[in-house]
Order: sequence, then structure tokens, then C-alpha cells
Amino acid sequence: MIIAKVNNNEKRHTENHQNERKSVMCHEIGARLLIDDAWHHVADAAAAGLPAILLDRPWNQEPVPPGAIRTHNWPDTVTRVLEHLR
Repeated sequence: MIIAKVNNNEKRHTENHQNERKSVMCHEIGARLLIDDAWHHVADAAAAGLPAILLDRPWNQEPVPPGAIRTHNWPDTVTRVLEHLR
């Protein structure tokens, strides 16, 4: 699922279907950042030039892809998002 704040008055919600790449979906809705716990989605986004945050989970311990960062909890994630938006 992708939820993006597009402007001050509008949110867009998109279900991710199996064959759709999140990097493409993010581009289509104008998202500026992807947050995900699936390594392959984060790697795809980073390879497409979209900044990405990998939420640390036991199943995604591969090295962080170039262009992405790993966070270990929601407070850290929020801090990184705010830094990105500055």
C-alpha cells in the first residue's frame, strides 16, 4: 500500500498489485520518498533515483542498497523523513 500526501488538501491511496513496481507507482503519484520493509522495493526505488528508507526487520538484512538508508524504529524513520523534506 502506498499513501502519499500530494498537497495540503489531498491524499492518494494506491494498492500495490503483485506485478507493479513501487518505484513506478511512486513516480505516478509524485511521491518524493519510499518507506518499506521489503528490500527489493527499496532497491528498486533507489535504483530509479527515488530516495528510500528500509525499515529494519529480520527478513531484510541484506546490505542497504545505494541511495537508501536503514532505520530501526518509527521515531528514527520520522526523523529521517523530516530531514529529507528540509
